[in-house]
Amino acid sequence: MAKSPKLLVYIAGYGRSGSTLLDTVLSSHPQLEGVGEIKYLFQEVLDQKQLPAIWSTVLEEFAAQGENDITTANQLTQRVQRPFSRSSAVERSAYKKLWRIVLDTLHRELPGVILVDSSKTASDAFLRPQLLEEMGYELRMIHLVRAPQAVMFSLGKRGSNRLLEAGKTGEEAILTGGGLRALINWTWINLGVWWYYRRRRRIKTYTLRYEDLLTDTARRLAEIADFIGVDPAPFRGLEEGFEVSPGIGVSGNRMRRASQKITFRRESKGEYSFSLAERIGLRLVRPVRRLFNY
Repeated sequence: MAKSPKLLVYIAGYGRSGSTLLDTVLSSHPQLEGVGEIKYLFQEVLDQKQLPAIWSTVLEEFAAQGENDITTANQLTQRVQRPFSRSSAVERSAYKKLWRIVLDTLHRELPGVILVDSSKTASDAFLRPQLLEEMGYELRMIHLVRAPQAVMFSLGKRGSNRLLEAGKTGEEAILTGGGLRALINWTWINLGVWWYYRRRRRIKTYTLRYEDLLTDTARRLAEIADFIGVDPAPFRGLEEGFEVSPGIGVSGNRMRRASQKITFRRESKGEYSFSLAERIGLRLVRPVRRLFNY
């Protein structure tokens, strides 16, 4: 089992890069439990989303120990986690206190299990790994990267997960700026993780390409097990597919948390089509693409 409740796996990177799939795969291991995009916990409560039962216990503990209400906790979380945050020392202290309550309660309810936080490092959570480190957590950060073309197509053509889950359809679910905006965000977020968190030597980082997880599943999962420090045996055979049951994850792509069979399959690139501006953008970010072997 986990050596210490202070060990935490964090999935970093940009949206639509496969974090929910990786979270689900890791959660199949008896020593790991994915909590999804937990950064949205308080927003989910405000939106009156139905959450797994364990979160009722967490929220009861928060109400008993916390100094802030849900709205304040949500605003504080969003403000302090952002890059170049100008939050005060008092705000950072309050942030750490409220998230200690959340994580300590989860550890009490799930003894001996290593939590997997797939909040990623987009603009609303770029500093979250640093803050967790400052709280005393020993992080094993998996930097998950996906081909920018796939991310551009997914976000720019199909729409944002959060907008889709909010009931938006068609153009309403597509981010302003479409694929070009997705490319800009993919570039600075992945480059930012590569540069910023490699300077923080205490945060151990493993870079994983989404495509490698799909095509070389057994090897990558064995490397991840070694990186985290858990028994690799439960991961063996997963490349053939596996059954999953609903987990306790917050937000993200909830379809992957329904009872179903997960299979790994290669992506088809034939459906990708981009505007002239998007193609020029892909050429301009070629150095960053090469950094991640794209």
